[in-house]
Amino acid sequence: RQGWITGRTLRPGEGIVGHVVATGQPYLANDVANDPLFLPRVDGESGFTVHALLCVPLTVRDRVIGAIELVNKLNGAFTDADLDLLQTMAGSVAVAVENAKLYTELADFAHEVERSQAQLVQAEKMAAIGRLAASLAHEINNPLQAIHNSLHLAMLESLPEAKRHRYLAMAREEVDRLIEIIQRMLDFYRPSGGGVVQTDVNQVLQNVLAIAGKRIQHGHVRIHTRLAGDLPLIPAVPDQLAQVFLNIVINAVEAMPEGGDLRVGTLLTEDGEWILAAFRDSGPGMTPEQIANVFEPFYTTKPSGTGLGLAISYGIVERHGGTIEVSSQPRQGATFIVRLPVHPAPAKMLRGSNGAD
Repeated sequence: RQGWITGRTLRPGEGIVGHVVATGQPYLANDVANDPLFLPRVDGESGFTVHALLCVPLTVRDRVIGAIELVNKLNGAFTDADLDLLQTMAGSVAVAVENAKLYTELADFAHEVERSQAQLVQAEKMAAIGRLAASLAHEINNPLQAIHNSLHLAMLESLPEAKRHRYLAMAREEVDRLIEIIQRMLDFYRPSGGGVVQTDVNQVLQNVLAIAGKRIQHGHVRIHTRLAGDLPLIPAVPDQLAQVFLNIVINAVEAMPEGGDLRVGTLLTEDGEWILAAFRDSGPGMTPEQIANVFEPFYTTKPSGTGLGLAISYGIVERHGGTIEVSSQPRQGATFIVRLPVHPAPAKMLRGSNGAD
């Protein structure tokens, strides 16, 4: 163990303090010069000339965690009364030391849990991108083809200048479109900075629908939006809300393999305290068992699903001070409602997460 004053690492049994730690018994020596256990390089390194020494163990639940010692009583020799008093004090000191140690371990554990959660959330975010991969490739390929064709035509020597400028302008428009697509994806998949900012929920939702646009189109799903125009900005982590919304949207699309309708809407409650984001699909619906387990980690009805997306989404919304609920009946579709507080309690706000399944 590391000495507080000297920085020396002591072994149990080394010197008087080592003896106390090893045996768990107090020790009183009023004449250390003739004491067989006194070891100057251990017991005498406090910077004082040691004549007398009183040492008692620091014990917590029958386990010695250290020792406390007094050196050179000012008026006379150490007595049994001094020993009793120091032992009483040692009990409180031992508890304080143990609590400090436990607090440090708990803080380290909490930090590790937070770090692991952030890693899990980022992995699930990548899984969401993977589920959009084919559609994204198609969405990127379209402007690339347009750029290629425009440049090919613009390079024809016999082409009039007016048409050449027109084709170059078309190419520039497609480049801008491509930049927008890539930037949208970069904004989504990069690890969350965890910054809470004033957030426009409608804008986040529209960005998500844009990101998932090709997947929605390829799934033959019709989107019906009804976004309230009076929504206030709320303190939130935008990319985390996007993760929740994208999760729900992709799940809805995958629940309708033959196509269907997805209705997306937002509203502000009458008291002005909550923003609601609702997603209603026309899929096969859910059984009572599925509803009861849908937010449980690793629960999935899909062969390739991880079962973590909605569980992570639930945690994100909860840490924003909100709730996420689902209602459904077989063959009648499913409705997910995300409730977000306009004025969340500061303690509720999170510092980092995302997810999808």
